[in-house]
Amino acid sequence: MLDYNFWTISLSLLSSWLLYHLITRILSWRDLPPGPWGLPVIGYLPWLDPEHPYESFTKLARKFGSIYSVQLGRLPTIVITDPKMIKQAFNMDALTGRADLYLTHGIFKGYGLICSEGPRWREQRKFASTCRKNQGMAKSHPKREKLEALILNGVKDTMMRITDTETSATSGVEFSPFLTHSIGNVMNVIIFGREFAYDDPTWKLLTHLSEEGVKLIGVAGPLNFLPFLRVIPKFRASMDFIVGGLERTHEIYREITREHSGDEEDVVGCFLREQRSRQGREGDSKVAQHSFCDDQLNFLAADLFGAGLDTPLATLRWFFTMMAVYPEVQEKIHTELTTVLANHSPCLDDAQRLPYLEAAISESQRLRTVVPTGIPHGVNTDCALGDYQLKKGTMVVPLLWAVHLDPKIWPEPEEYRPERFLDEMGNYRRMEAWMPFQTGKRVCLGEELARMIIFLYASTILQKFKIEFPDDEVPEGKDPLEGVCGITLLPKYGRLIFKSRVS
Repeated sequence: MLDYNFWTISLSLLSSWLLYHLITRILSWRDLPPGPWGLPVIGYLPWLDPEHPYESFTKLARKFGSIYSVQLGRLPTIVITDPKMIKQAFNMDALTGRADLYLTHGIFKGYGLICSEGPRWREQRKFASTCRKNQGMAKSHPKREKLEALILNGVKDTMMRITDTETSATSGVEFSPFLTHSIGNVMNVIIFGREFAYDDPTWKLLTHLSEEGVKLIGVAGPLNFLPFLRVIPKFRASMDFIVGGLERTHEIYREITREHSGDEEDVVGCFLREQRSRQGREGDSKVAQHSFCDDQLNFLAADLFGAGLDTPLATLRWFFTMMAVYPEVQEKIHTELTTVLANHSPCLDDAQRLPYLEAAISESQRLRTVVPTGIPHGVNTDCALGDYQLKKGTMVVPLLWAVHLDPKIWPEPEEYRPERFLDEMGNYRRMEAWMPFQTGKRVCLGEELARMIIFLYASTILQKFKIEFPDDEVPEGKDPLEGVCGITLLPKYGRLIFKSRVS
């Protein structure tokens, strides 16, 4: 009898809970954009392709329009594919928050730059922006040449490793580790003031933790929306790796921080100076709860390192892959490099003189958006967007994949055409609907650095090498531009041939 009453009460409570959420959902439809039905508790999650969620979202956009609503587990979600509406939305203060995802709020606890919001985000973004400008990440700054030299050393390191690999000109080489090492060390100098050797055990551990973490943390991952799944063995293993990897990474960061005096010009040194300054003004008790605490430093360093490495790395991998797939474009770029630069090596000032190269890079960023679903925002206060009312706590997804492949904006969008980014005079033009670094108040802070890295690597390597696919790299009938998605979208086929153009 007791068991019977227990299950009766439990089922009654569950039914009431489901009915409440169903009624709430129905009542909110008056204010929300149209969208698909979902199941109680889990919403539309079962219908999302776990490997290509951006394609599932894009199909819904074709059915419901450029703005639609979808329930993802416990989170009401708005998906936008209209570039003008994305810009409008992400310039609103009400949409500068972060969605209440389990990984960002439950694990990262709102620390860092990517996952923070409110006063902490505003303060940390201002601090990080000042640091970057003072390190030369501005178009006119005394330290820009020093930063350029640092990046060019990384380019030189990558080319040396390609040349030293015996099979690079015959059967090809998986060059991604070379890019990871050299670009990663650019970020290490900027953030920590130090470099790592290629075979350093600590460096190998850090890159392993970063690469695997990027694969496991996907915006559409069920764990973000259904935290209770973490008890299931399949998901528990991923969670254990993410949490354990995060703690191990922070341990290494703490060791590096202890070596700092606080006088250094890297990010850690600047942070420590600001932290000490605030201690003097506010007292130790307040600092413990302030934005400039030790935990914030670790998460900020991880965010700056990850964003500074992942975006240029993914972009360059796609760009060089497209050079192998489209040899006629590669030859046009090499002709431009030879004509404009003659025998001297590229520098940042050459970017404006190489419009076709700039257009080819931009077109590769359009065709294979490295963050297809964008970085979701969260509504931090009730607001209106167009004809719709958005409630606090709603997640807003800028579906950049759909924006960049919209046939109304880009005729024959699956075609690779650098000419899209050239005007009638052959000059480079930036298209309004092109937003690989997102847009608005939380636009990517590292855009200028990423553009510097991408240009210098792309121009220098294409000046020196001809890039091809090995005959056995892409299986017959497969798309050489097929991607693998974690946080970022990466090429599935990564082995390339680098033939020296220098006699």
